[in-house]
Amino acid sequence: MTSAARRRAPWWIPALVGAAALVLRAIRLASPDVYVFDEIYYAGDAASLLRSGVERGTPAHPPLGKWLIALGIHTFGMNPTGWRISAAIAGSVLCAVIAVIAWRLTRRPDLAILAGVLASVDGILFTSSRVAMLDIFEALFVVAAVHACIVAFQSPTPSLIRRWHLLGAVWLGLGAAVKWSALFTVPVLIAVVVVQLWRGPAAPASRRALALLIRLAVAGGLTIASYLLAYTPTFITHPGRANPAEFVREQRRLLEFHLHLTPRNAYAHPAVDWLAQRYPTGLFGERCTVPMGRVDSAVCPSGHGYDTTVSIVSVANPVVWLLGVIALAVLVGGLVYRFAVGPLIVGGAVLTRWLPWLGTRDGYSFYAASLIPFLILAIVLALHLLPPRAIRWSALAIGVLAVAAFAFFYPYWAAVPLSGGQLDLRQWLSTWP
Repeated sequence: MTSAARRRAPWWIPALVGAAALVLRAIRLASPDVYVFDEIYYAGDAASLLRSGVERGTPAHPPLGKWLIALGIHTFGMNPTGWRISAAIAGSVLCAVIAVIAWRLTRRPDLAILAGVLASVDGILFTSSRVAMLDIFEALFVVAAVHACIVAFQSPTPSLIRRWHLLGAVWLGLGAAVKWSALFTVPVLIAVVVVQLWRGPAAPASRRALALLIRLAVAGGLTIASYLLAYTPTFITHPGRANPAEFVREQRRLLEFHLHLTPRNAYAHPAVDWLAQRYPTGLFGERCTVPMGRVDSAVCPSGHGYDTTVSIVSVANPVVWLLGVIALAVLVGGLVYRFAVGPLIVGGAVLTRWLPWLGTRDGYSFYAASLIPFLILAIVLALHLLPPRAIRWSALAIGVLAVAAFAFFYPYWAAVPLSGGQLDLRQWLSTWP
């Protein structure tokens, strides 16, 4: 086996993880058969892009995520499966990429599979993968960018290092073309570039500084080019929108929208509450209380039975979340202290996906879709500290517990009708919808 082959994850690991995750997400994908939360905006904008190349009204985000939703609508039609299938595929690919990163960091198939399993059964990633919203696409591109950073550190030649630096810039540009918040992770890429170029072959400081400036400038150019790529279909169908002045005005309107946005939804809370999962977002909720046999379609459009509730709640798998927070503390106290590259990158990614929200407006629990992957990787890295035999049994135990929690909370995440007592069992806090 060549050294390059040894550096790559075995092909069957991401294939198995991605296929299993897609099966989980495809089951009941069309339920409920109505718009969920902000689907009414994003699915409608995606359909408008297909028809005319532009969104309806004033857009709230760049168009790439809506174009990806539009691909599903183009393939399956303007129905729940059509507007959700792209998110399901993106979420499944995300699980596979997380497994690949775990293998890159540990070179252990069991930990790579565990990472993929935890991603597949986490509640926030699962629900975000089954609605036509943008967060799962942003998470995929952010995680792909961090993967590029990790591979860059493991690459043996300057040409490969440069290639992965620039690919990371492309992924972040595409992430920004979904939601601007993807750019929160730019400092991770910049830090990787700076450290690798400064620790490279001996050269005068002035030459290293020049090489660093050139690399950062090229990476920045690729990020911008990738961002602009999302607007290309609109530029082709509406040449006037390609006018630089008009484009700048559109970007300014986006900026003003977000600067003045104050969520009034009851589910919007400060990011500090993510740590305790106190206020998960109810993406969908419907209760039928009319007598059996007299179901009014206006009251119970899903046709479920008397005194039942269907819910889609964006709350994390408790096994994943609790162990992720503990593992993050272990990394901060141990591996990061020893300046191990993998934990430093993962820890930096966690900070960029959480800290910026602390100083901005309130957000929703599904914003953590791009944070969960790095908590999962923190679990894997913490387990990697154990003796080999303990790693194997610990990974198995954690995987079983996480899958059991997924089975228990599945109705709460997938709009399966629950009686009052069944719902109470899953509402662990009084603040959960």
